[in-house]
Amino acid sequence: MLRYWLSIIILSSISITLFFVFKTHNIHRPVWIKEYFFTQVNCSTLLEAINPPFEALLIDTYILQSLANNKCYKEERRVRLAIDVLLSSSLRKGHHTKYDIIYYQTPTYKEYLRVYDIELRILPRMHLDVSGNLFIPHNIERFLQYWSRSKFIDCLGLDMRRTTNKPYLPLDKTVQAMSSLVKYLATFDVYPLLNGGTLL
Repeated sequence: MLRYWLSIIILSSISITLFFVFKTHNIHRPVWIKEYFFTQVNCSTLLEAINPPFEALLIDTYILQSLANNKCYKEERRVRLAIDVLLSSSLRKGHHTKYDIIYYQTPTYKEYLRVYDIELRILPRMHLDVSGNLFIPHNIERFLQYWSRSKFIDCLGLDMRRTTNKPYLPLDKTVQAMSSLVKYLATFDVYPLLNGGTLL
């Protein structure tokens, strides 16, 4: 009888202990992960810690989102940076293993950046803030929206049979008007998608 009651007491104690452990921890974070992996730090301190010895554009979406939320965490991970292709000859990636480095190009007289990621990306030029050698998008949320839509899709080059060879609309003016419309809509966090029609 004594053994029975001891078993009941021990099982009850274990159940109560487990209940409080899981109740006092974030359900999305396993209780066995040590807290130092997720140490929250001041965002300015984080930027100082990742500041590279060369000029670079911060494209790390995780860090950018942390900056936008003003909740930055210190983690042991490589930081994604983009550098101008003009610096590629003087910079060796192997000497900077702390960073995941890709290249970008700024074509003359164009409103966009050409980013050489795993896949080619096209990003509109944006206002940037400077922190040491880091260039950070001024409007981070807008940059992240553009980044998620930036995969370059080449023209299919389909032959279209028409009764006339003359364009229906003046090409330069039409493209310029569409560009202005896209910029205007983006100020309201609206990101249009070109769907169908001759331009595609």
